[in-house]
Amino acid sequence: LDDCGIGPWRWIGPGVRWSRVTLPDDDSANVMLLKVTAGRRLPEHTHVGLEYTHVLKGAFHDARGRYGPGDLDEADDDVQHQPIVEED
Repeated sequence: LDDCGIGPWRWIGPGVRWSRVTLPDDDSANVMLLKVTAGRRLPEHTHVGLEYTHVLKGAFHDARGRYGPGDLDEADDDVQHQPIVEED
């Protein structure tokens, strides 16, 4: 993230904030950072196209598995899930 632009943190809902990331070589990329409070359940949802989630700190789980620091989750429009951020 050293060469990326990091926007201001914005409130999405209780316990969830996001920040837009701009990539130096691709202005059209849709990249964001999320901060989610421990124990928070995100809304059940699906995707249009692909969504990649790279966990930097903490962990979350859904019906497909558990994802911790360094893990990369890939979800597409066939996946309907409800990520739950772990308490720790």
